[in-house]
Amino acid sequence: MKTKTLVIILIVLIVLSITAWYVYKHYQKQLHRKFPIKKGSKGKGVQLAQLTFDTPLTGVWDDQFNELVRSQTGNASLEWSKKDLFDYWFKPALTAESFPLTLGSSSGYVMALQVMLGAKEYSDRFDINTLNLVQKAIGKNEVSLMDYLNIGADVFGITNADFN
Repeated sequence: MKTKTLVIILIVLIVLSITAWYVYKHYQKQLHRKFPIKKGSKGKGVQLAQLTFDTPLTGVWDDQFNELVRSQTGNASLEWSKKDLFDYWFKPALTAESFPLTLGSSSGYVMALQVMLGAKEYSDRFDINTLNLVQKAIGKNEVSLMDYLNIGADVFGITNADFN
């Protein structure tokens, strides 16, 4: 009887492991479909690109935004890779003195945080609405550098490999 129970437990563990691996791989594929961000793309990645170019955060890379980016960069082939997004919004955070982000803080990182957490309105100020979003997302009253990077990892699939 004990052998039968151990075999059943082993089979259940194997099935759970395979299921977890499949879900992880599927999630990774979904993240990679978000990039590169280019004309016609939608979502939070586009909002961060729009934030970079100081334009309204519509979340849609339309003709107007495409022309703005083209005029500012002179680049005829326009798209943002995950690396571009990381290099602009996450890598500089490693040495920024803006962290932790707390009630009253003001920086571009606050606005990027608002985008990542799905705020309805955006500003560069860590206000009560931002605090509520942060508390809901991570259960804290402030956002440390590691919290910011972890939120980026959850939203955009940023991994340790992106730091290289």
